[in-house]
Amino acid sequence: MLRMGAKTVEFVQKAYDYASNSPGFVPGFLDLEEFAHGTAAVSGLSPVHQLLAGLDFDTDSMMLLAGSDAYAAALVIYNNVKFLAKNKQPGAQAAYDDLSKRFPGNGQSPKSLARLAQ
Repeated sequence: MLRMGAKTVEFVQKAYDYASNSPGFVPGFLDLEEFAHGTAAVSGLSPVHQLLAGLDFDTDSMMLLAGSDAYAAALVIYNNVKFLAKNKQPGAQAAYDDLSKRFPGNGQSPKSLARLAQ
């Protein structure tokens, strides 16, 4: 399938304008009515698509920021629990064992990490 960007939408609209205003530009095998439907759909969906793309970008940015802060805090907790476990703090070893199983990239396969995340 062909993919459309902002400039492509303008190109499609301009091509449709030429086709509808100058029937001689339209080859016999092209269905102008279908082209009209497709052009109208693209024109109607384009603003919605742009809005959703902006929201997607915004949510990705928010996830990156929030995730970074949360991950940094989790690493502080993990390292503190690890320290406490080495110093025989009650309950720390069990917490460390649990966290270490889930620690990203501790040599486990992506599938096993995905199972642990559930």
